[in-house]
Amino acid sequence: MKNKACGARQMKALLINPPGKTSKYKKHSFLRFTAPPLGLAYIAAYVEQYGYDVKIIDAPPLGLTAEQVLKIAKRYNPDIIGIQSLTPNYYEAINVANLLKKEIQNAKIVMGGPHPSLLPNETFSDSPAVDMIVRGEGEITFYELLKHLEGKKSLKDIQGISYRKNGKIVHNPDRPFIKNLDSLPFPARHLLPMNAYRIFGMRVPGTSMISSRGCSFPCDFCVVSSYWRRIWRARSAKNVVDEMEEIINTYKYLAIAFVDDLFAVSKKRVYEIVREIKKRKLDVIWGATVRADTVDRNLLRAMRDAGCVMLYIGVESGDQNVLDSISKLTTVEQYKRFFKWANEIGIDTIASFAIGFPEDTPKSILKTIEFAVELNPTHIVFALATPYPGTRFYERAKKMGIINENDYHKYSLFRPVIKTNNLTPEQLKQYLIYAYQRFYMRPTFLLRSVIHEAKFASEVYGYKIFFRILISGLWPFMKTILSLKKILAEKGNSKMEGD
Repeated sequence: MKNKACGARQMKALLINPPGKTSKYKKHSFLRFTAPPLGLAYIAAYVEQYGYDVKIIDAPPLGLTAEQVLKIAKRYNPDIIGIQSLTPNYYEAINVANLLKKEIQNAKIVMGGPHPSLLPNETFSDSPAVDMIVRGEGEITFYELLKHLEGKKSLKDIQGISYRKNGKIVHNPDRPFIKNLDSLPFPARHLLPMNAYRIFGMRVPGTSMISSRGCSFPCDFCVVSSYWRRIWRARSAKNVVDEMEEIINTYKYLAIAFVDDLFAVSKKRVYEIVREIKKRKLDVIWGATVRADTVDRNLLRAMRDAGCVMLYIGVESGDQNVLDSISKLTTVEQYKRFFKWANEIGIDTIASFAIGFPEDTPKSILKTIEFAVELNPTHIVFALATPYPGTRFYERAKKMGIINENDYHKYSLFRPVIKTNNLTPEQLKQYLIYAYQRFYMRPTFLLRSVIHEAKFASEVYGYKIFFRILISGLWPFMKTILSLKKILAEKGNSKMEGD
């Protein structure tokens, strides 16, 4: 039951995903993946259930500038503004905060997300406009901040926040993680521009979901390990499939991408989700994130039988020494088995690789590129090893003195920000270009892609109208190739936009 917030007028909360490209999927358009900011949508849903007036501005998919965000915010006139920040869009978040504080002086500016959570002092230093930082999970904390603004809760009693007081920065104790994720309401998708999102360019309507939070694995380069402290929590199978059913019935979506940090941690839970999907006879296709060592052939087959058509897997390297150096805890043989199973069962794959770790050499990078060709996933993402603040990789890189770039704009996974003993930044850029060319420009890949896209389109739209199949299946593929050629042309510029 909703209870109206007390006061002379209803308290207004504005949540903002600032302008800028915030993920490796959005960075390169050939994957054509644009997902809603579910973290903000969860916060919105949580405070909305208590009667608060909430609005979300998701700037990137709408192409909004900071000035346009300001214009919308001024019309709304919020009491509190929450701004989400990752490392790549950190400066955009700071810029929006500064603009908003100047024009909407009475509103409290709150920043959250991985970057300010892990670097709160730096965030306060970079922007005097930021009044408070929500560290970690935001639903309960943001709700309690609203209670504070109503005069019903003291700042010192709110866990998980950092704030300014008498010229000093105060860090309250961390907030314990929410134990029962089933207790949270489903994300407030009704507050988002749902037509603006795409799942890998599919013409089938789709959206994303989060069925768990965190990851229990120790990969050195991953912010998730630091942000969630290697604690994995999962929603129940019933709760997950309840949301899937709502998405299908309310929003008429036919495709769902699980964007968990790691969906397949527990085989038992995945089997439970699969059984629940089949029990309800949901007509949906879906994809998820996995590791090579947390699934087997039987589980993959069960997932495919329940509508799973796409899996994302971080391979990172084809050199075992490099894998061991970044605490990946996987082997090249496990990856070979995984892709063999996926291909046999008919599940499409997206493989992610990173080159330029401290232990990488020209030989190991070429080995990784050829390993990617050997695995032959449906899609691939090659990136440059990037030491994000808060990770063990970042701390190690600092000690080694190999970080040669402190501009967070360039922490995009596609610009070199470290210089190793074995490879220069210019060499890394050239290897990245070669990696994409080597994988995507193979005649066998091009032919397979045409056949795959046409087959997928025919399965979705039927065989009745071949021209419709042709347009639906092949046009996205052609856009992929055109986009990829543009990317390679841009990367071929040795200046790399002033790098």
